[in-house]
Amino acid sequence: MFCNTEHNVKVARPNFHASILQLALEVGLDSESFDLVGDLLDDKFEINFKGSNHDDIKSKTLQFYSSLMLRKGVWKKQAVLDDKSKEIRFFVNPDKNGAQIRREVLTKLLQDLVQNSLAGREFGPRSPRALCLLIGAGSVFCILPLRKDFPLSGCMIRESSLSWMRQPSVSPLKLPSLPRWGSLPNVNVPLFSVNPREFHFLSWNGRGICVADSIERVRLGRTAFQLSQKMQVLCFQEVHGLEAEILLSFQGWLPGWHISVSVPRSDDGMETACAGGVVTAVCPSIASFALFEDEVLIPGRCIGTSILAGDKVLTVSNLHNHGLKAEQVRRIGNFMSPIIHNIRDSPCSKFGILLGDLNIKAEEELVFNVGRNFEHPNVRYSGNPVHSGTHLRIWESILDEWTEVIQPFPTHFKSRDNSCSRIDRGWVACPSSLLTKMHNSSYVTSSPEAFHASGLSEHAPMVIAFAAAPRQGFGDPPPNCSPNIPVHICKNPNFKLHVESLISDVGLTELPEGSQLDCLNACIKEAAKRVRQALTILDEDSITSMRLTLGSVSRAIWFNNTRLARLLCRSSPLANSLLSIVGYTVSCSDHVKFDELFNFAYKEKHGNRIRSLNRACTKTKSKNGGSTYDLVYRRHDEWKRFSGPRASDSLFLELLLSLRMLRKLWLLPRGKCKRHFHHIGGKYMRLKSAILRKRNNC
Repeated sequence: MFCNTEHNVKVARPNFHASILQLALEVGLDSESFDLVGDLLDDKFEINFKGSNHDDIKSKTLQFYSSLMLRKGVWKKQAVLDDKSKEIRFFVNPDKNGAQIRREVLTKLLQDLVQNSLAGREFGPRSPRALCLLIGAGSVFCILPLRKDFPLSGCMIRESSLSWMRQPSVSPLKLPSLPRWGSLPNVNVPLFSVNPREFHFLSWNGRGICVADSIERVRLGRTAFQLSQKMQVLCFQEVHGLEAEILLSFQGWLPGWHISVSVPRSDDGMETACAGGVVTAVCPSIASFALFEDEVLIPGRCIGTSILAGDKVLTVSNLHNHGLKAEQVRRIGNFMSPIIHNIRDSPCSKFGILLGDLNIKAEEELVFNVGRNFEHPNVRYSGNPVHSGTHLRIWESILDEWTEVIQPFPTHFKSRDNSCSRIDRGWVACPSSLLTKMHNSSYVTSSPEAFHASGLSEHAPMVIAFAAAPRQGFGDPPPNCSPNIPVHICKNPNFKLHVESLISDVGLTELPEGSQLDCLNACIKEAAKRVRQALTILDEDSITSMRLTLGSVSRAIWFNNTRLARLLCRSSPLANSLLSIVGYTVSCSDHVKFDELFNFAYKEKHGNRIRSLNRACTKTKSKNGGSTYDLVYRRHDEWKRFSGPRASDSLFLELLLSLRMLRKLWLLPRGKCKRHFHHIGGKYMRLKSAILRKRNNC
């Protein structure tokens, strides 16, 4: 007999044994009549009845199971006490349900067919000769080892017909592990509906791929082919050349790819071959079934490509922001604004990405100077210039609702002053709840200095990748290990109480030493599960509860987890108002509301963390007494009384230390420190130079 508790609540095995024994005594069965199989703390148990022969065991099992049913549809009370002396219902069923009986019947039929084919050799479903037995709806598939005397690798029974398949090569059987995204392609994620597992975008400013001489063109074409490996979408800028020439060249370099070309044109409509030119290429695996809609926003500078695969729409915007007028930038914004609004309404069917050579560095990002710099610190250039003609403010208003995927490495090398900067960038338009569930990565294939030294381009190719199953990183637990328990769960006062009661209920100290650690881990996991359930269900009005519920809702939607969705709908009114289950597909009834709540809850979490760090930084005590906050302003008042070279060296050094401390506190977002930061910090370099000059004179 198979037993499981309601809502998968784990109980101690001695308590469950006492409840089963009470039910067995009512029908004249004692404790010697059965064995209870299960972990010390579990939610699933198995009852094995004992007897002198098979008929005796069968009669005891039937006697016990029939006593539980009072009449049709009415069952005897079946409950077990947990560690809090609370009754938990459990259910008793035969160990073989209808599906298992059907599997046994089909397996025996398959065994007879294979036995006849093997000419008298023993071959059963549990035989070591059978490597695997996969049974699906209406079919049975048995994989057999490949031998010289029996080269057939498998057989399929479907609707009482038998067909054999031959294994193509001798290789060990590797069953694919199912990721947490469930069955792929995932219909809820547009990227993985078009291409399962992963999606790679590459952007490269080729600096004249098609206008070079014949030898250089062959070399650049070979580079483009090498960059296309394992990529789904390629975006090239500064291609140069006529439209027909570019299309013909790329079709030869990338056979089977869908090529979208845009070249600059003069005022009279003639093509300009010596400047600009953008190309968007889509790999053959997608081009074989998808439809494409190209919209040239700015000839030779920006092209938008929509990839249509059923009801899924992927919009790729390829941009080279050089020499654009304000009107042209606004035209690009008018194209991108409807994309973000459509994605908000239906994120399960639309996805947008913008990437290319933007010619704008990020805010407060400095230029990386290659090699050593022997210039004095106060004359070294450390600003953040914006390239002319980029219309930074207009771009900020356009990209305000998009999310940038950042990689830290420079992408452009400037040979005039040996400096590198990160001006090739990428943005995506998708819900933050989906973006945090995917494995996102962004990198450059090589350094821009290496590409410049090889004569290919001053830009390094940039890759943005999205993967379905997160890869294991440094410090992550192995796949067969459970994740760590969050800190806020362990700090909850009820966590300690649950652990202590579970340990007392299972009798941890009375167990053998070899099994105490596993039992303790099971108690800790069950205590964390109960605390999280209490935070999610019992305390629904708090921000923490809402954040936990919304996090579970996002996993149910984007992982298409119907089991989790049904559990959330039963336990949480908020999740019930957001989730909708149709068949084996989980969907969201109001994506806009869910996205707003998700962003609000997680912003509150990170905001509280930042505020706590700021308070801790403000309250840090200094050696001279008082807080660092007070010390900064005491030193600031002394600096205002400073009257040039007449002050002592000790005051100089003291002010220098205070200014260095002020630079370390630049993260403080509010208060006088933020207002006076630039006022004091602007004198830092001159003060340091004055101290150095005075020391040199001495």
